[in-house]
Amino acid sequence: MTRPLRKEHGRLDPARPAVELERQVRAYRPWPGSWIGTLTGRIVVERASVDRQPSSASEPVVAGTLTVDGEGELVLVTGQGRSILDEVRPAGGRPMRGPDLVRGRPQLPGSRVRS
Repeated sequence: MTRPLRKEHGRLDPARPAVELERQVRAYRPWPGSWIGTLTGRIVVERASVDRQPSSASEPVVAGTLTVDGEGELVLVTGQGRSILDEVRPAGGRPMRGPDLVRGRPQLPGSRVRS
C-alpha cells in the first residue's frame, strides 16, 4: 500500500543525486511523469541517464543548472553528478531529443530549474 500519486510528485528535485533522478524518470513513466520547470515553461523528461564523465572545472557546480556537454546533450547538474536529459517533451509539444530542444530554445543552457 502506498499513497496515491499526484502530478506534483513527478517534479525532479536537482538537489538529489543524478542516479535517483534517473530512477524516478523510469518509475514515473507514464504516470505521473517527471518534469522540470524552466524559464520557457514545463519540460517533461521522458528518458534520462547518468553522465559517467567527470565534469570539468569550468562547468557550473550549482545544482539545478541546465548545461550542454561537449556532444551537445542537454544536462541537468544535480546534487551529486549530472543527469543527461536524453528525451524531453516541452509543454504542448512532441517528444524530442535534448539537443533538438536546445537548438530551438538557445536560452536554456546556463539557466536554472524553477521549483
